[in-house]
Amino acid sequence: MRKLMTGLTIAVAAVAFGRDGRAQPKPADRPAEKAPDKPAKAPDRARAAGGDEAGAPRRVEPVLIEQPPPAPVAPRPAPELDALKFLVGTWRCDGRIGATPMGPEHAFKATAKTTRDLDGFWYTIRYSEKKAKDHPFPVTAVLAWGYDPVGKAWVGTGIDSFGGWGATTAKGFEGDKLVFTGEEMLMGKKTPLRETLTRKSDKEVSMLREVSMEKGKWMMLQDMTCKK
Repeated sequence: MRKLMTGLTIAVAAVAFGRDGRAQPKPADRPAEKAPDKPAKAPDRARAAGGDEAGAPRRVEPVLIEQPPPAPVAPRPAPELDALKFLVGTWRCDGRIGATPMGPEHAFKATAKTTRDLDGFWYTIRYSEKKAKDHPFPVTAVLAWGYDPVGKAWVGTGIDSFGGWGATTAKGFEGDKLVFTGEEMLMGKKTPLRETLTRKSDKEVSMLREVSMEKGKWMMLQDMTCKK
């Protein structure tokens, strides 16, 4: 029995240490296998399309683009002004002046030069009377005639070498006549004024200037015919 146990012990030892009696090395520990990486998540189609997580399309706010202001445009003269373009030029006038505190009625001569000024908006008339024995106090004056497109009326203003000034308006030509009415400072007093321009041709006009010293009564201040 003892021999049997001894032989069994030797057999076990041989298996443990190998046939040559040397101890066999333990197998090296194998490294733990790394778990495979999870595949990258595909992009959310809803988000890629501009939606939210629930997949609803995202609201796009409108972008307001401020438009540049329109370029300024210079005003243009009213086309009605062309009705007086025949006045442009130099005119020689013969006329009569009514009786005034400065003297009796008498004849006089004058010149009037008309130009279209201020970018075509106004007609400027430079008027000058000739001094003579019967006309010792000649008058020089500057007149301006234009057209108001808002009020649809002609407007006139003037100043003279006696310190006088006036302002008038006219509705428009009636036939060959253009009648201005308004007021003029005459001898230091505002006086109703009426001026009637009559176009006889492109080279001949007449001008009648009247004042009302008494209500409803008109008297001739100047009556002249001008030619160019």
